[in-house]
Formats: sequence, structure tokens, C-alpha cells
Amino acid sequence: MKTALEGIRILDLAGPEGQFCGRVLADLGAEVIKVEPPSGDPVRRLAPLIPNAPENESGLGFIHFNTNKKSVVLDLSKPDGQSKFLRLVGTADAIIETRTQAEVEYEALAAANPVLVMVSITGFGLDGPHSGWKAPSIVVSAMGGIMYLCGSPDKPPLAEPEHQPYHLASAFAAYGLLLGLRSREFGGVGQRIEVSCQEVNASQQHVVVNYGTNEAVLVREGNRGPLGGGMPEGVYPGRDGYCHVVIIPRGHWRSLVEWMGNPESLTDPIWENRHVRNANLEFVEPPVLDFMKELSKEELFREGQERRVPIGPINRPDEFTRDPYALERGVFVRVERQGTGICRQVGSPFRMSETPGATFRPAPSVGQHNEEIIPSLPSLEPTAQSTGLNIQRAYKSGERLPLEGIRVLDFTFAIAGPVLTQL
Repeated sequence: MKTALEGIRILDLAGPEGQFCGRVLADLGAEVIKVEPPSGDPVRRLAPLIPNAPENESGLGFIHFNTNKKSVVLDLSKPDGQSKFLRLVGTADAIIETRTQAEVEYEALAAANPVLVMVSITGFGLDGPHSGWKAPSIVVSAMGGIMYLCGSPDKPPLAEPEHQPYHLASAFAAYGLLLGLRSREFGGVGQRIEVSCQEVNASQQHVVVNYGTNEAVLVREGNRGPLGGGMPEGVYPGRDGYCHVVIIPRGHWRSLVEWMGNPESLTDPIWENRHVRNANLEFVEPPVLDFMKELSKEELFREGQERRVPIGPINRPDEFTRDPYALERGVFVRVERQGTGICRQVGSPFRMSETPGATFRPAPSVGQHNEEIIPSLPSLEPTAQSTGLNIQRAYKSGERLPLEGIRVLDFTFAIAGPVLTQL
């Protein structure tokens, strides 16, 4: 099966913050090689763990984020390991790093491979007043402004679980890496790409644009509120759980009121104006709450779909894994690994007609591919000729943008599509 990134070799030196970046690219067919210390990547030992599995094989996070990758062990603290690493760099197209292994400087690596693309995922970028700060997910979520919006207004803010802010930054990093490879095709040189997790988070949820445009500071609205401009909007309780509701245009509101049996208090045309509804939350919400709590999540979702009212059930993990839509789409794949048995995992999200993403191999054991990769490494000589690229071609920084020459027709609206075409 032909893959989108066939023939691309990427070295993955990322810590837990950046391993999703390599997984995205590996799903598309790139050969992503984890470079691990002799003790193995510490992520292998992070909870949640598979009971009774070998120590370096039990981390479920490692298993998920490193599916489709290969593994080589190199001791970068020793000359032999450094020599082998530089030889491996000479065969690579790109490197992903998060400043978690021995400091890797792009200039030294570019000397071994002038067409190398290197992506650095950090909390606050590679320069600037905060570049040396520690940056766990909770810090960059707070400093990026997202955490300020999450939670009840009368309580402390809430942080996203696990490494969600870094997973988002990893997706941007994968995008940047692909742009770097495309630039190399017509520019003939590699380059350094950096992704600041704080900056990625600040670009979400209209935090900066609201302030920059009209000095509006968004505030926490709790689990319900007009943050997106609708009403009802947010998390509402059903009979057996919670649903998320977003009622913005007049058509959605009319359908909801009809579904509720046209209560006299809500049929006045004035309520079709969402700004009026937002200003009268205490009047609009009570009948909506009374209506929804009588129906199950499934009833709210199915009937909402029939009436074109956007309501979605908030699924627990066990509910999501039984969801008929997810099962029909083949969201889950069964992956067998030596030492841990069969794991049910979320597969590749890409559905491309000619070069689909896929699950090619399970997450590797420590150094599983040393014998395959290390003996075939070339000597420490520049690899310009072996790449087939003309690195002598004139290329000035900023002379040409990576997507120059591509025309996109944008039929999207709301958020997801316009954010994509903005990029």
C-alpha cells in the first residue's frame, strides 16, 4: 500500500510533550525512529500501566503515542553513541525534539546533513524571556490563556488533563515539519522550526483576537454560557448523563422550541434573537433544563439530529468505545505486541482515498530495530548527493512561502474550516 510520506525518515527524540507529533507522521507512512537511551524512554514507565507487563512495556501512553514507530538505542553521553547518532542524522529527513534528551544543536546536525529539517517543541520557544522556564502542561495552559476560561467563575480555573496542550502543539509541529520538507523541495536547504506551546494555546478560543480587536477579556462562564454566542449553549444534564448543546441561529432555536411543545413563555419572536436570549439567561434556561432532564442522552442526541438541533452526548470512555458510529467508522484497531498482548487502540484519523493512514506496526520494544538500522548507516560525510537535492540553489529566507502556488477554495464556516484555511 502506497503511503503519503513513503520514503521520509524522521528521528524522534521527543519527550512526552511531543510524541504525538511523530505518531501523526508515522500514521502517514513516514519511517519514524525513536532514539532512546539504554534504559529506554522514561515515557514507557509512566502511568497508566498494564498490570503484570514488563517494566519497559507497560505504559499505555507510550504504547498509544509510539504505534507505527521504530526504536534504536544510542547512548548519546558517549562518543560511540554520538558518532552513530550523527551517522543516523545523515540519513534522516527531519528530527523532532523537545529539549528532553542531551542538548541537540541544529547547527552541528546540519553540518552532517545540510538538508535536515528540525522541529523543536517547547513551552515558550527557543528564545525570549521565558525560553528557559520549566513548562509542564498546566503552566503553558495557564500562560496561554486557555485555563483562564475553563471552570466555574466562582472557583479556581481548570487545566486540561494529561498533556492536551502539548498534543495540540504536536499537531502544529507536524504541520510545520511538513511545510519544512515542502520548502526544501524548491529551496534545497533544511531549516529549524520551533513551536511554542504557549503561542499555540494563545491562538485558540479567540482569547487574543477578542482583546486585540475590542479589548474584551473573556471570562469563565462555567459549564453553560454564551462564550460562543449562543443560548442555550454548554453542558446540560439529561436523565442519565450530560449533553453539550449549541443553539445559535434562529432555525436551531425554532426547532428546539417546537420540540419542547411550544411553551408560551418562549414562543415570542423576540427570543429568536440570540443576544436577547443571552441577556435573559435566567428566564430562558429553566424551561430548557426541565425539558432535557426528562430525556436520556441517546434520546436527546437522536431526536436532536432528526430536528437539526445540535446536541451531542458527553460520552464516558466506556460509552465511546461502544458508540455505533465509532465502531462503524473503524475508529478502533486491535494491535498485538509481544509482552503486552492485544491492545485496543484508536487508529489513524486520516481517511485519504489513495494514500490512507494506517496501523503498520505496534509500538516498539527498547532497541527493537538496532540490528535493522545501525549496520546500514553510512560514514560521517555530508549527504547532499545522496538526497538528490541541489543544495547549492540560491535560496533567500522569506523569498518564497511554503504553500506558494497552491490555490484553495474555502466553502467552510464557523470555526474548524476557517482555522484550517487560515493556516
